Amino acid sequence: MKRRSFIAAAPLAVVPLAGCLGDDPAVEELHEENDSSSFDAEAGEEYDVTVAAGEDGVTAVIESGDEQHWDWELTEDEEITDTIEIPEDGEYVVSVEDGSAFITVE
Repeated sequence: MKRRSFIAAAPLAVVPLAGCLGDDPAVEELHEENDSSSFDAEAGEEYDVTVAAGEDGVTAVIESGDEQHWDWELTEDEEITDTIEIPEDGEYVVSVEDGSAFITVE
């Protein structure tokens, strides 16, 4: 009888933890030259950006139409993490200029 009540209560213990795992990343994908993705952001938000270069060097870029621009130049197999603060509301485009990289913005 005790075993059944424990098993029945187990799913209830997991439910409150579901929201504690964090938000989904705004971007999380492999980008190759001429690939891009975008995300919407509000002024004052901070994002951690991780860029992991492939076998070739790469230049990764995040920019908006309002001339906001961040870029990172990496050598082969290099990885970098940086924090950016969004200066104004809008759509931000993530792309690579050369090579390929796995990019996460969260």
